[in-house]
Amino acid sequence: MKAKVVATKNAQVKVENLEIKISQWLEQATQELQKRVFAPAKLQVPKKLRINVGSMTGRGDRNHTLGCCYRSDIAHGVNMITLNISTTDAKNSSRVLDVLAHELIHAIDDNKHGHKAEFKKMATAIGLTGQMTATIATPELKKTLDGIVKKIGKFPTQAVSLAGLPKDVCRMINLVCEGTDKQSCDHSLRLNKQRLYEIVNNSCLCCGGEYKVKLPKKYGEHILSIEAFKALADGNTNSPFWALLGLLENDLDPA
Repeated sequence: MKAKVVATKNAQVKVENLEIKISQWLEQATQELQKRVFAPAKLQVPKKLRINVGSMTGRGDRNHTLGCCYRSDIAHGVNMITLNISTTDAKNSSRVLDVLAHELIHAIDDNKHGHKAEFKKMATAIGLTGQMTATIATPELKKTLDGIVKKIGKFPTQAVSLAGLPKDVCRMINLVCEGTDKQSCDHSLRLNKQRLYEIVNNSCLCCGGEYKVKLPKKYGEHILSIEAFKALADGNTNSPFWALLGLLENDLDPA
């Protein structure tokens, strides 16, 4: 693929967008996984997907989430899959494929059952094993994945280390979902006070459960509903917003 030429005042500079190579590799990988891994297990991945790499919720390299898949109703009927930019690397391309396969199972299921029996049935059928929240490839599947890498090449880039980034000192609010009665979930996101008050739909992007506020360790990591959090803040307008959280140490039991 030819690099794009960008005109400047002094010269023409060739710009290569590596995201294009990453997208092409992930598309080829998904096609090969369907043919060699999912089809033999009588499974069909969705024909339309959005797959990319990005940072996971958390600080730097301490977040060990390898990937995430969102329900199709979040993005106009298309499942979105994001692989962790800190762990997706050319050196472990076969591992990237088995993580992608894990997330593709979620897409097939449209994230309706989390990592429960329905997920496990599909995972074991294609050759994933171990704890269902952190599966690994069996030797047989690993051999197939190595063959895919040999055909399409290694993942195009190295992992991006987020270690050493400045510590986030903004007082962001951590929202977590603990799932529903039918499905477990551990999705989380962070936002500021203004965004919290703008929330209209409090449904989890992954399972449809309810987001709740999880307080920092210094406040006991209490978990309470967004409504309760707002009520606490609104009822103490003379105190600094974040200082209100100190009141919770005596008012609430730990989650």
